[in-house]
Amino acid sequence: NSVRGIKVCEDLSKDFGLHLFNAAKADRDLQEWIAGGEGINDW
Repeated sequence: NSVRGIKVCEDLSKDFGLHLFNAAKADRDLQEWIAGGEGINDW
């Protein structure tokens, strides 16, 4: 059923923060994390 499939996709997107408009914020957060001198070991 396509309605259930769309609902599953919407739920996954919401749960994992996968909205297209959030991509720029995630990229900026990553750049700030890298610029802050935090190493991969802190991950």
